[in-house]
Amino acid sequence: MVIHRNTNSKKVIKNAFSKLLNEKGFEKMTVSDITRAADVNRGTFYSHYTGKYDLLNEVEDEILGNLKGYFDESGPKIIKPVDYTEKENVQLFSNDSILHAATYAKDNFEMIHGLISEGGNSKLIPKFKEIMVDILQERAKKIGVLNFNKFKMPDGYAYEIMLSSVVSILEYWILNDTKESPEEIVKIINTAAFVAPAELLM
Repeated sequence: MVIHRNTNSKKVIKNAFSKLLNEKGFEKMTVSDITRAADVNRGTFYSHYTGKYDLLNEVEDEILGNLKGYFDESGPKIIKPVDYTEKENVQLFSNDSILHAATYAKDNFEMIHGLISEGGNSKLIPKFKEIMVDILQERAKKIGVLNFNKFKMPDGYAYEIMLSSVVSILEYWILNDTKESPEEIVKIINTAAFVAPAELLM
């Protein structure tokens, strides 16, 4: 019973936090605002968190842990032996992993939108990129699909280019109210992975 009560109180606190992120932004939000919106007393709040930054860190870690799980399960897939003249040979992340991540983001839209918006004061996107780079590096060691030297490009820029087709599109989608379905976002990300920017101008 105590465990259930604690879980429920944390849930209502996070729901209130999510709502306030979008309404007031993180900096203007106070613990009193959170407890009022959640309809819990300050003692209940402080039994779970040391303050609003502690709450922010827990929410970020929870979201990042879930997203990492979706992408970590399926790294780059080799459709046939790698030939770098044929870009279609390598799929960095499976469609299923992108779909699960996009669906999770849509299901948790209010919280994630509040975190990555201007007033969110969150490092969610940079932390997400770090996780994705770690996953790519680990997969690259196993199957050897990354060949940055061929293009004489520093690793950091190469990873930024590869991840932009996933991270930037997901970020844009969320900031623009997830108007497209998760399935449509998968198609857009797949297209972006194989279309050079110059081709969009033709």
